[in-house]
Amino acid sequence: MRGGDEEALQVELAELQQAGFDLDLVGFDDEELARLLARNATEGLTDEDAVPEITESPVTIPGDLWISANIACFAATLHRRPISRG
Repeated sequence: MRGGDEEALQVELAELQQAGFDLDLVGFDDEELARLLARNATEGLTDEDAVPEITESPVTIPGDLWISANIACFAATLHRRPISRG
C-alpha cells in the first residue's frame, strides 16, 4: 500500500472507530487493524510548549523572497531590497 493511501486509511479507520463502527466488518485481520490504529493513535500528541530544534542550515535567511502561485511573499524582511537565492 502506498504511503499516502495508508495514511488516509488510518484516518478513516480512526474516524470509524470513534463513531462506534464495528471494525471487524472492514476485512482486516486483528493484527493489521491494531497496527493501523496504533500508528494513528499518537499522531499530533505533543506538549503544547514544545519547540522544534534549530537546524544547522535554515530554510529561510534574511532577504529571501518566496514565490508561490504567482504571489511574492517575503519570508524574512530584514532587508529593504528582495534578494533571491537562485
